[in-house]
Amino acid sequence: MSQPPDSEIRLRRPASEWKAPIFWSLLGVVAFLSAVLAHSGELMQRISLGSVGFLFMVAMWALAVMSKSTEISADQDGLRKTTAFGSWTVGWDQVGSVEQERTIFGRSENTLRSGSDTSFPGREVTMIVFRDHNGRKLLSMSPKMEPAKMRLRLLDLCAERTGLRLEFRTVYERNL
Repeated sequence: MSQPPDSEIRLRRPASEWKAPIFWSLLGVVAFLSAVLAHSGELMQRISLGSVGFLFMVAMWALAVMSKSTEISADQDGLRKTTAFGSWTVGWDQVGSVEQERTIFGRSENTLRSGSDTSFPGREVTMIVFRDHNGRKLLSMSPKMEPAKMRLRLLDLCAERTGLRLEFRTVYERNL
């Protein structure tokens, strides 16, 4: 039996997660305007710079729209992630694990070479990941989803419905 709609859990991303791409899109604006307003340089170089700037700007705006529109909801039946670009529903019976996954890019697990286990800022991403019984990612969300009380309710509901508790995991990925 499902909970009534007023007790459904609803989470949204914090404002910083959609405002940051808007800020970074200014780099694309500068590149685009430099190409359009510059009178020196070859035409192909200006077109290339303008195209790269425009594409970067549009990509950052799309990321901002996705972040702003992201909503995670949960009830007795499962989870639902909704964005401006689509939605995904995951039943509790599909969930095989719940992990807070910290992915560090550009460093191997061995810290003897560097003498430090900290990563350069911006080289790590932390997400809460719901995986199926085969380890495939079903749904992921930011650990900063708001409001915090609802995030804790979601994890409690997950534990109640699946018997799974949040596990912590660190993954090391090499640079491309």
